[in-house]
Amino acid sequence: AMAPKKRKAAKVSARQPASSPADVGRFQVSSFVVRRALASAYCAAFLSLAAQVDGLFGCSGLHPVDSDLMLTLIAWMGAGLSGLTFLAVGPCELFPASTFALLWVCFAICMALMPPGPPFLYPQLEDSLLLEAGLVLPLAFSSSSQRHGRLLAAWVLFRFVFTGCATKLTGTCDAWRNFSALKEAYQVEPFPLPTTWPLFRIPDPALKLVMSAQVFLELCLSPMLLVPWRYVQGSAAVGQLLAVFMTCSIGNQGYVPLCLAALALSLLDDACHKETWPRILLQGWRCDTSEIEDDDDKEEIAEGGSEDQAWLLVLFFLLGFSACAAAAFASGASGLPITPLATFICGLAALATLVAASTWLARACKGGCFFWTLGLFLWLVALVQLAVDLAVPLQLATGQSVLSEPVITTSRMLEGAHISHGFGAGSGLILTCPHAAGRVDLIFEGLVSVPSGHGTRGIFTSISSKYLPGSEPKNKPAFLQPFSPRLDRMLWAIAQGEMLSQPLVEQAWLHRLAAGLALKRGSAARLAAGPFEKGFTDKLYGNWSAAYAKEKAPLQQVRLASVRHVLMQDVHHEKWFNRTDYAAGDLDVNFLEKYAAILEACLPRPWADLPLPEAFAALLLASFVGKVFLFS
Repeated sequence: AMAPKKRKAAKVSARQPASSPADVGRFQVSSFVVRRALASAYCAAFLSLAAQVDGLFGCSGLHPVDSDLMLTLIAWMGAGLSGLTFLAVGPCELFPASTFALLWVCFAICMALMPPGPPFLYPQLEDSLLLEAGLVLPLAFSSSSQRHGRLLAAWVLFRFVFTGCATKLTGTCDAWRNFSALKEAYQVEPFPLPTTWPLFRIPDPALKLVMSAQVFLELCLSPMLLVPWRYVQGSAAVGQLLAVFMTCSIGNQGYVPLCLAALALSLLDDACHKETWPRILLQGWRCDTSEIEDDDDKEEIAEGGSEDQAWLLVLFFLLGFSACAAAAFASGASGLPITPLATFICGLAALATLVAASTWLARACKGGCFFWTLGLFLWLVALVQLAVDLAVPLQLATGQSVLSEPVITTSRMLEGAHISHGFGAGSGLILTCPHAAGRVDLIFEGLVSVPSGHGTRGIFTSISSKYLPGSEPKNKPAFLQPFSPRLDRMLWAIAQGEMLSQPLVEQAWLHRLAAGLALKRGSAARLAAGPFEKGFTDKLYGNWSAAYAKEKAPLQQVRLASVRHVLMQDVHHEKWFNRTDYAAGDLDVNFLEKYAAILEACLPRPWADLPLPEAFAALLLASFVGKVFLFS
């Protein structure tokens, strides 16, 4: 009778190891987990580009460049290196210190893979976040720079979360200030998920309560990431993980959640990680969970009170959330008054900056002088970006513009050098205000023939924007993350009224894409409409538009349509969306002869029809499962 109990106890011990007091302030397991989380974000970014580089920058793509083949090879090299780092195989298993070198190589590759193109393609907000996370996280786990690197990671996480929320609350749209944006998530998210449909039907008081929790986590709790007390900083990091889960559960965010998770997990020590991850996962992943006798690498962290005083944090969370909920219910239709709100945001930002500055000064004598100076430089240049991101709240709070031209010029230079980036107003963050007529999308449509009675008739069908919900009302929104479809995001941004350098009808990429869709030729057309020819991809995914796939080229007519639609209220209807407004403009087909010869001269890559990114991702996942659970 005792044997089964012993086996059960051993099984529980192997699955969930208890941490020891020696794990407090140590970041051995944390380092391993976060480096692999960062590697997974790199891998997602490289694979996302590899899947689209031919359609975006190839010979027959939207914006042809001479180095498209080099971009493809570098992207695949980055995906391979980041995949090895994620799996902890090869040099990462034989020489653990090589992981840092591989992560720096991935960072250099990511900097090189910022190809020029039309607006809203590259770089995007997620690229900026990946570059900053890739710059500071390797510093957080080097024995000589971990004290400074971890503070930089907290600083990046705070800036991204805080400025994004502040930009929404002080923008021109009242939906964020009256806490109704969550109800209209299918309008404000570029790639909404099916969860936006039940959110639309939930009563307004419940949604305001949920959104007030999100505002509390992102705006009020994020400054606590900079407090160098273990319980305070750890609780704030867990809160950000919860906010990331809430955000990516209503819309596809690309590889932003992976970057934010890596930054938040870097603030949790081994005592937290060992209580979270099963031992079979860590040991199968080649993570050494044994105790270390030498505590030279152990970081001294202020406890901020004993565990018995943790109720003070709980009380703070309850009071803060209650205050946000009370503000949400008292906001009314017009929303919170913007001037006091902007003043409150500026006060929080100033307080967080003072806390971070005091921490830097307190750590001046700890660690190497070189890394402290380097970290101080990165912190100061990020402070410039923080000021630019909060330009609108600062102007609302003070009544005048407080940013000079040299500050804005410096911000642009830092972004160009990929040292520091804007995450709020300085990043060109696209904020969509809900409209009574519903969501708006930009879609290419083509005239195709369909059977009708004893003959055929011509109808217009969607031939682009396959990931946007407005393209086909019957299609359920797809789960895409961490994949980031750049062409569809660009069309969505233009549909929201974002300014272009020249009128849309004069954009060269627009005519190239329309010609490729009409002629059913070229990588840009395949990227927009999916597979329309026989091949491996066609067998794997099928034809996104069967009528378009069967239609003979060239199409007689192509037009660009602006479509508005709302969520279908009938729960028994097959459609997800119901169109409320429609406006279309025909594109001149006389330009087809000009682009036909160009597309004809562009030979497709031998691997153009092979699902290589999907195969690589499947192989990576299978290798991880086999390594951890089968061969450990």
